[in-house]
Amino acid sequence: DSFNRGLQVKAQRDFTTAVGRIMVHNITALQEEIQSQLDLLDAMQSAARSLQ
Repeated sequence: DSFNRGLQVKAQRDFTTAVGRIMVHNITALQEEIQSQLDLLDAMQSAARSLQ
């Protein structure tokens, strides 16, 4: 019936929204991790240059 169908649609939408939020959160965390690795690499390159 239409009530159950409405609940299914809402549940699906809520689930999709939750998955989207998790993906955005994970992508943001990944970007921060990559940036920290790049910063570390940059610092190591600077140190290597100063030793030459």
